[in-house]
Amino acid sequence: MGDSSTLSVDVGAPAGEGDGSGSNTAASRNWSALNTAGAVVGGAGLVSIVVGAVFGAKAISKKNDAADNYCDAQNVCTQDGLDLQTEAGSAASVSTATIVIGSVLLAGGIVLMIVPSSSDETATEAAPARSAQQSRPSVAFGLGPASVSLQGRW
Repeated sequence: MGDSSTLSVDVGAPAGEGDGSGSNTAASRNWSALNTAGAVVGGAGLVSIVVGAVFGAKAISKKNDAADNYCDAQNVCTQDGLDLQTEAGSAASVSTATIVIGSVLLAGGIVLMIVPSSSDETATEAAPARSAQQSRPSVAFGLGPASVSLQGRW
């Protein structure tokens, strides 16, 4: 309890680094490391939202099963009904958490995909020279006991 963790992903090499071949294809000009990171982060968000929806459906099913088969009109339940209601509550909590996390990841992925890469000519010309570490884009996702954070640098 009280523990938190952070996952950091370095999503690109500093400007000027590469395979050394000097080739600059149309695909590499149009699809940056930030786009790739955005697709991965957004995809993880979509998966998390689907997992949340599955747990939400399980929660509703267990709640209805308890109400229909193990509880009376005044919501007085047998032990099996109480167990199903507890399981439904747990599944609902997992559903809520994974949908919230998935929504944050999806939003972060969208932002990463629409923000221009620092390797774009206009961004390079407008920005003063920076050290390689400062110009390297990165994404960090943090999960604590009462917090979720998504940070990005580009």
